[in-house]
Amino acid sequence: MKTILVPIDFSDVTPRVIDTAGELAKAWGARVHLLHTVPEMVNYASVGEVAYVPENVPSSDPFTDAASRYPKELKQAHDLAQTLQSQMIETKVTFLAGSPVDVILDLLDSEPIDMIVMGSHGHGRLYELIVGTVTESVLRRSNKPVLVVPSNEKVQHAHRKQWKEPMATPY
Repeated sequence: MKTILVPIDFSDVTPRVIDTAGELAKAWGARVHLLHTVPEMVNYASVGEVAYVPENVPSSDPFTDAASRYPKELKQAHDLAQTLQSQMIETKVTFLAGSPVDVILDLLDSEPIDMIVMGSHGHGRLYELIVGTVTESVLRRSNKPVLVVPSNEKVQHAHRKQWKEPMATPY
């Protein structure tokens, strides 16, 4: 494993994902490729299912200039990269506009990526059934190994479960 792709969305699971990817990268001497995706275009308002984008959009091109439209998120991505770099881990940041699943799968084809480390949110089963998740889509469609890091909510919920079966005796 030489390059680990780490899609980030700055949710509550992101710090755990970064820590996990950092531990793996140190153990394997691998590079980390951080990826953040943003919507392709600025959606100012919706009329039914049609997005409205005014003709006089501020200086940035709403279709391609993702970094200038989301400076806060770009800074957060670079801050996370600096955290890994301070641990002597070679880190690259990619900031792209598009569908997260499509961008991740396109990067797998265009970059030398050996593994994906990504987070799983604490959404309920109904939400995942109706909406689906980026993680689930990547798991189904990726040709590379994917390590899924659970959200803090899922970890805390798992600790609440109590083992109710009696302990077996050795005789």
